Amino acid sequence: MTSPASARRLWALGEPLHALTCFAEESRAAAEAAGLRGFWQSYFALRAGSRWGPARGPFVR
Repeated sequence: MTSPASARRLWALGEPLHALTCFAEESRAAAEAAGLRGFWQSYFALRAGSRWGPARGPFVR
């Protein structure tokens, strides 16, 4: 089982990369070009897309 200290260290390593990509001007522009409006639409759509790839099947019907 993962210790809280190990989990915190992993978060500390990954969080700067997350912040760099989620809050970059290029990310905002890409979300706007895709028709997403507002911070939260962009934030969740970009997170889901980057983690799980393109939506397929019942998610887009």
